[in-house]
Amino acid sequence: MNRRKPYIYKRVIAFIIDTLIVTILSGILTIIFTNNEKYNEDNKKLLELTEKITQEKVNQEEYMQEFKEINYNLTKDSLDVTIITIGVTIVYFTVMCYFCHGITLGKYILKIKVTSANDKPLNIFNYFLRSLIINSVLSNIVTIVLINTLSKESYINISGRIGDVFTILMVVSFIMMMYRDDGRGLHDFLGNTKVVSIKDEDNEKNKEIEEATIVEETKKNNKKGEVKENERTIRTRNSKKK
Repeated sequence: MNRRKPYIYKRVIAFIIDTLIVTILSGILTIIFTNNEKYNEDNKKLLELTEKITQEKVNQEEYMQEFKEINYNLTKDSLDVTIITIGVTIVYFTVMCYFCHGITLGKYILKIKVTSANDKPLNIFNYFLRSLIINSVLSNIVTIVLINTLSKESYINISGRIGDVFTILMVVSFIMMMYRDDGRGLHDFLGNTKVVSIKDEDNEKNKEIEEATIVEETKKNNKKGEVKENERTIRTRNSKKK
């Protein structure tokens, strides 16, 4: 196993912490800038429907049809919330991560960071590409586009499949993180990144500095040795001439 690969639990815990932060920030901005009346009404209907099926007052088929209708209305009425969530996610996982050199609050706590997979400097676009899958940015964007371009029936029919696709991508990415030696998931390949332990990276940098220092000192010593050897040669030649 690659020693620079952090344990998977560190990445999962950091992800949970960062997701909670984004959720809290999005929630605060939603309360400030949006009107939640319709969304709250839809949520109330969903709770009532769940109560009905619990008490067996509605059969499974009727429940699923009504659930799809309410879910569509919830999604439609919460587009402003989705947009705010996308904005906060991009600022946190892209902009902040770029200026903090691959470190979010969750990663800082768990002592891990995002870095380049091939030692080339990362730009803000790398972090954005990385967030498309792992932070659900792409799925939210697709939801906004589809619900504003498709009819209700078409959206209801296709939304579940779209959700399944993004769920599969997340699962595949997680499995890759677990079993690849470098710990890179799909999102890392998309953004040309990898996650490493800060401690191991610092140790490796210190090791590289030490090795460079040793090489430099060796070169200097070799040069001194060459100079001394040349001086001896010159003295020998001079003594022979005499």
